[in-house]
Amino acid sequence: MNRATPGERLIHGMKAALGSLVVAALGVGIFTLLGIPLPWLLGSLTATMLASMVGWGFRLPLVFRRTAMVILGLYAGSALDRELLSGLLEWPLTMTAMLVLVILSTWAASEYLQRRAGFDRATALMAAVPGAQSVVLVSCSRLGADERQVLLGQITRVITVIYGVPLLLITLGPWLDIDIADSERAMGASWPAFNATHWAMTVGFAVIGYLLARLLRLPQPLLLGPLFGVAALQMAQLPATEMPEQSLLAAQFLLGASIGSHFSHIGWRQALGILGHGFVAMLITLTLALLMTGLLVMVTDFDPAALFLAFAPGGLPEIMLLAMALDIDPAFVVFHHLFRFVAIALCLPWVVTRLAGRQ
Repeated sequence: MNRATPGERLIHGMKAALGSLVVAALGVGIFTLLGIPLPWLLGSLTATMLASMVGWGFRLPLVFRRTAMVILGLYAGSALDRELLSGLLEWPLTMTAMLVLVILSTWAASEYLQRRAGFDRATALMAAVPGAQSVVLVSCSRLGADERQVLLGQITRVITVIYGVPLLLITLGPWLDIDIADSERAMGASWPAFNATHWAMTVGFAVIGYLLARLLRLPQPLLLGPLFGVAALQMAQLPATEMPEQSLLAAQFLLGASIGSHFSHIGWRQALGILGHGFVAMLITLTLALLMTGLLVMVTDFDPAALFLAFAPGGLPEIMLLAMALDIDPAFVVFHHLFRFVAIALCLPWVVTRLAGRQ
């Protein structure tokens, strides 16, 4: 069997990148013409996902997703400043609510997947966990769960959140007082003046943050490293560069195309079947998140949109992107999702051990 040479692999990677980016760009153009919200995210995601499901064999190289992570981290870091520290003291109630919601939503979604979708118990549980995808996939082999079904279930969770949450918040925008970021406004925004000192400080602290994130084994170090690095600059009141608004559109574009291309080499019938059951499971989870949001709105004065986005069961990069694109308190949202990841990462191995001992 002939192995591809490095040159052939490079050419294949370039074809994959160019082809996927062209498909994603067509999706952005169509969504822009139709006036659909968040075209750079939803358009690129929809186009690459549909192309993959009907036979498009290319996947966007990982470097593009990693680039989006770095951009998001640099952009969101400016939202974390000294005021954040005082806000942390007011969040124990919402973080406790987050723990309760994780338990309830995992149980409810896994019951549906087991009873209606025909998943075995272990696969249903792993597919229903609302976050910490890396920890979930590592736990699959120990429980004997079907990794393919779990991965598609987790991707469905992310896709449902990316489509459903912004459209719901935009629909409720007039009542929630949401300032929706306009793509055309971002495209036409003036670029901040280049300052070599500010860029040097920002890049230096971002690299230090990345290295510390790797050392501490934090999730998404390419995202959280730059985020906490820029946040450290903010809190120390040191100069940091101002990221152009266009960079957020680039992150939306690359992240949407990257997620959509996950469906390459998966038959559309299989993908639609799993997506259908995953969609219902996610409706259950989002309904619980809405109910928890409503309960806290009645007893606290937190912003309803920020609460719902903090409780939404998406991946950290996707939720952070939505928080910034919809201009909804990124610091509050990011810390709640970090807290959820840590809670799942600490508790899931214990749950897996207990379940594995019963098998």
